[in-house]
Amino acid sequence: MFRTSRYRLAILFLGQLLFTAAFSIDLTLTGVVGYQLTPDKTFATLPYSLITLVACLTTFFASILMGRLGRRAGFILGALAGAIGGLTSFQALATHSFPLFCCGTAAVGVFQAFAQYYRLAAADDTTTDTARARSIATVLSGGVIASLLGPFLAYLGDDLIPGLPHSGAYLIVAALALLSVVLMFGLKDRPRQVHLQGRRKISLHFLRQIPPRERRSYLLAIATNALSYSVMMVLMSITPIHILQQGHDVDFVSEMMMAHLFAMFSSSPLSGWLYNRAGSSIAIMVGLVLILGVALLNVMFNNAYELFFSLFLLGLAWNILFVSGSTLLVAAIPHTEYRPGAQGLSEFVTALCTAIGCFAGGVTLKGVGWEWINYAAVGMVVLFMVALFQAIFRHSPDREDA
Repeated sequence: MFRTSRYRLAILFLGQLLFTAAFSIDLTLTGVVGYQLTPDKTFATLPYSLITLVACLTTFFASILMGRLGRRAGFILGALAGAIGGLTSFQALATHSFPLFCCGTAAVGVFQAFAQYYRLAAADDTTTDTARARSIATVLSGGVIASLLGPFLAYLGDDLIPGLPHSGAYLIVAALALLSVVLMFGLKDRPRQVHLQGRRKISLHFLRQIPPRERRSYLLAIATNALSYSVMMVLMSITPIHILQQGHDVDFVSEMMMAHLFAMFSSSPLSGWLYNRAGSSIAIMVGLVLILGVALLNVMFNNAYELFFSLFLLGLAWNILFVSGSTLLVAAIPHTEYRPGAQGLSEFVTALCTAIGCFAGGVTLKGVGWEWINYAAVGMVVLFMVALFQAIFRHSPDREDA
């Protein structure tokens, strides 16, 4: 007898909360710790970059593994990697080892690769776009509490171990990951998800075997998720640097990032409602218009408080696009036997664009400047909007919209 969908949704919601809280600790402290541990300050951001890079390299294989072993086994393995990463990072601080610290953050990247499927697992039992959007938005909203809890736990663990600054925070990362392991033991897999027929179906050949309409919807979902993450990562990474260059202190930047993270997850119910009421095309267009507004605000105004608002608006735009793209992704590939490969490819492309955005932010800010980066974001969004308009007039962009 399998657990009810509500019980399953609660587990995934809590899993998202625990992961986001653990990840927020790494987001808060890893750059500082890397700077302290490495003798060559050029590599100070390498430990944090490894989280994104390893997640990118692991995400496709994570989907394939879950296609064979089930969601529960994959989520448990991912959380175990997170616990190992937290303990390894603690040991690295105790021994003052930069290479060991890089290994610890790389393990957290594996945790991230598996955890990003929580939202898609929530839609496994749904059959309508309305239910899919609601389930995905509910799971993502677990990040609301975590966006506030994570920085607090980082502060709490900063001086937890006398004589070892920051080390206690990574013990908290390990504890949160272990809690996630225990939690995921209560997750039950769907029978057809575990018992797939044949090895060849878990491959990229699904693109040739699904109908053209589903293929178009799938490609639109990938493009939406990739664009939302890449633009968001670039603007999110350069805005704090730009604010600091204006002479504002780190406390103001921390408040900006907390507001941005809060907007990224708190708007999930709104995004789900918008998708259900207006459909994928309108919801995606609203997200694109918001990102366009963010980039134009950044160019037109240079006041710190206006940039504070634009960063908050960026989190809202990302959530609308990500919920819409994720819902469309599940709807486009209704056949369970194709989902591991389809979702794995989509998450890999999204993670790759996230990594590119993460690496590109600081480099482009120094090379081309603040305004031209935002102009580039405007150009990307306008091109996407034109392509979406063409899709609307030529084809149905998803399975239900005209």
